[in-house]
Amino acid sequence: MTDAQMNNRSMANTTIAYLELPDVKAIYNANPKATAAVAAVKAIIADINKAITTQSLDNTGATTTKNEAILNAAKKGEHVCAGLIAYADDKNDHILASQIHFTHHDFTRVAIDTIIDNLELVHDKAAGIPIADLLPFNVVAADITALQTLIDALKNAAPLKKALQTNATTATSDLPPLFKKLRDQLKKLDNILKTFKQAQPTFVSSYTNARKIINLGKTQQAEELHLMPHQFEAIFAKKYTEGDTFTIRNHSDVPVNAALSDVPTQMPTDIVVEIAPQSELKLAVSTDFGGKFRHWLMIHNPNDLDDAHVTIILAHGKSQSSAPSPAQTA
Repeated sequence: MTDAQMNNRSMANTTIAYLELPDVKAIYNANPKATAAVAAVKAIIADINKAITTQSLDNTGATTTKNEAILNAAKKGEHVCAGLIAYADDKNDHILASQIHFTHHDFTRVAIDTIIDNLELVHDKAAGIPIADLLPFNVVAADITALQTLIDALKNAAPLKKALQTNATTATSDLPPLFKKLRDQLKKLDNILKTFKQAQPTFVSSYTNARKIINLGKTQQAEELHLMPHQFEAIFAKKYTEGDTFTIRNHSDVPVNAALSDVPTQMPTDIVVEIAPQSELKLAVSTDFGGKFRHWLMIHNPNDLDDAHVTIILAHGKSQSSAPSPAQTA
């Protein structure tokens, strides 16, 4: 996601957080055009969040799965291959010996397609020999069956990372048209809500402020986190100092916690700040963390069932105002 896209999504989230406040919602809730326009913006934001989640999927797990599948298949393949080589030597079958004279390298260190071809050749040659003839060489029927199962597992694992990368690429290309839809729908929402100005000038003024796009610029950095239940992350390691400010935007329907720590592998239990669902909070380092300066910002999803989605913006230098934005009062 580009900086401009992040800025626009943050603005949209802030706008919706303001419009979802109970007192604010009561102003426009009886107007079906207004409620439909708000719902349309929320739907587009949900589509953007879905695309961003796909874009940021970690494919290292796919690599681990593939590597494990290679090692498991290679181990069984080497055993069956060793039995075949011994069988070929006993039978003086030089043709078979030359066909399956593989080493560990041939099952692990060559292209994945070649590994699969080598393993399948070993399997097919072993399957074509009466199992009674292979028993003296410690190859049993279960070995041949297991080898086929492991080859199938390897075939399934091999394309997994490529599929994840393809999905991420597709998600990236989906973002520009989604953000265009978001801009167009927000303009429709603007036009509808401006009609409330005569009766509710404060409401329209606050809405207009929420719609302002904040450019992160070079003095700010951002992190996007998707946390499973009870998961925490340590971020911005030694990248901030006294007086810097964290803006934490909780896009979730459940609360999340923030704290500073010098132990990134453990969520602290002291001076933990809660960020309410669908809200935003600005926290000064280290004033809002009990005056204690520590070198990692910890974000924790303490909930038992629900995932959490959080954006954290680090701004260097003291913030000009500590007054909450409309979204902070959600």
